[in-house]
Amino acid sequence: MPTARNVTDVTATAEGTVTGTLLYMSPEQLRGETVTLDGRTDVYSLGATLYEALCGEPPHPATTAAQVTHDILERDPAP
Repeated sequence: MPTARNVTDVTATAEGTVTGTLLYMSPEQLRGETVTLDGRTDVYSLGATLYEALCGEPPHPATTAAQVTHDILERDPAP
């Protein structure tokens, strides 16, 4: 039977690493602004998901991770 884990048993990710799906990350996440991450970050990710569902492509359809990162930080998605 599964049991609950103690929160202190969870291993942390290495400092300075990015976790998450790049296409749905908010600019704050990409900049590493962990102090400002809150529910608004989740709303951004939900918006990116809905954008892709409605438009058939992600809000920033680039071919490389560097280009996706640049587009998220510097450009608005196509209307």
